[in-house]
Amino acid sequence: MREVYQGTDVQQAGLMSDPIVRLLPGPFASSPYELHDDVIYYSKVANKTILVPAGFRSDLLSIPWFFRRILPKGGYGKRASIVHDALCVYQPDWSTGKLAARIFLEAMELDGVPRWRRKAMFYAVYLFGPQWD
Repeated sequence: MREVYQGTDVQQAGLMSDPIVRLLPGPFASSPYELHDDVIYYSKVANKTILVPAGFRSDLLSIPWFFRRILPKGGYGKRASIVHDALCVYQPDWSTGKLAARIFLEAMELDGVPRWRRKAMFYAVYLFGPQWD
């Protein structure tokens, strides 16, 4: 992942572009969705602008089977999930697994995910998601 901008000129956190994804044909069970265009996200939490490149593959939201009744897959936090997945895959040197989880929470709030749902999803990735230093 390359960083396209770092600074304070961007006034507020937010997704600067809306992702267009396409479902890949065939057995791409782990990451069946591919970004059509770059996604750019500015995080106030990290004070970084994050570029997720076109062609990046994601599952959009990894939810263990035992949580799927209360947190169904699809619709909630799709954009935030793409940013979080990219951070977990590329593991930039300025980030950690815990920071990626906080960026995920920030992006879900901006995406309009209901508070109870984003808190549940945040704690799931914060406690059980990928960790690195």
